[in-house]
Amino acid sequence: MRDVDSYPTHRIVEAIIRDLGNGAVLDYYTSQPWEAPLRNDFADLVSAFRAGNVPAIEDVRGILRRLNYGYRTRYPLSSLDHFGEVVLGIADSRSWWNRMPPGLLGSSDQESAELSPAPAEIIRVMKKGNHKRPYSLSTKCLHFLFPNSFAICDQQSAESVQMWAYFAFTSRDEDWRRFSWQNLTDMNGEGYDGMLDFYRHLWNTATEAEQAEIVDGACAISSRIGGLVTPIDVIDKVLWRANGDPAVLGFSLA
Repeated sequence: MRDVDSYPTHRIVEAIIRDLGNGAVLDYYTSQPWEAPLRNDFADLVSAFRAGNVPAIEDVRGILRRLNYGYRTRYPLSSLDHFGEVVLGIADSRSWWNRMPPGLLGSSDQESAELSPAPAEIIRVMKKGNHKRPYSLSTKCLHFLFPNSFAICDQQSAESVQMWAYFAFTSRDEDWRRFSWQNLTDMNGEGYDGMLDFYRHLWNTATEAEQAEIVDGACAISSRIGGLVTPIDVIDKVLWRANGDPAVLGFSLA
């Protein structure tokens, strides 16, 4: 990214490490006991596909309903079966069952470009069948399937990224607009690359010691709750909890 001030990004990295240290991230997962079993069921789903064992549609439906309910996405239940078919079909068409998609953190531009179009592709197929656009649910489902590759995009995280952009960019040109709430939450999924690029920028800005601390924190939470929590999850929970609040994000307004 051009002309971006790295200081606000460092402040968010410090806020992430702070929330790992004070237990705020762990508190989220212990207060949501449905998360760990659901993460394990998604992992089993991926393992089944990779082994060539196609799960029953009833099993997929149940997992998607729990995701939809747990995250309060409120996507119509009448469209969930088709949504599941579309998401799993796109993963299959990209051979993601045979080889996992690229990891997001530390990814190259080319690797990120493999990931970012997926939500928009899901939405285009769903719209052809006159279904509601499932943007937020698409990012959540992709994340639960491939938790090291996709970041969740919802209104709260988009508010936090936009707040970061207010501090990080001196002008309001195209570079800044990629990280605006309006672009990030575009219901056609066309702004998802902005969310992924924020995660990549944050990770690349963090020092090796800070990256290690976030990885260790994610591993510790995983062990505590009995389900996989990745550094992407840790970042997401801080963005979600802040909901654009500059103080929670580590920005001083004094």
